[in-house]
Amino acid sequence: MGKIKQKLKNKSGESISEVLVASLVVAMAFVMAANLISISYNAIQKTDDSLSTYYTERNAFEEGSSETSKGTIAVSGSGTTTINQSGIAVTISSETVGSGDTAKQYVSYEKAGS
Repeated sequence: MGKIKQKLKNKSGESISEVLVASLVVAMAFVMAANLISISYNAIQKTDDSLSTYYTERNAFEEGSSETSKGTIAVSGSGTTTINQSGIAVTISSETVGSGDTAKQYVSYEKAGS
């Protein structure tokens, strides 16, 4: 406790080494803050670019102007068919419910393996 009182009563001010160390600490804090801002900005830009690309491709797909593979799949009767297009496997199932005039055919699809 005696050293703290002595330091508080000292009227000579700060030494040059203490000022340099304090300046170094402040400078390091500014550099770290600038680095953090730069990293955050780059992450936001990447996210914006990815979202922009996704929405552009999604809109083109919905408008029918995207480059897609088109085809027709005929499913007759009841059963399950699996197709694979460009590495994406889809399972298509059909089922006839009811009989005669009230028969209805239902078709469902899902990504294979999910």
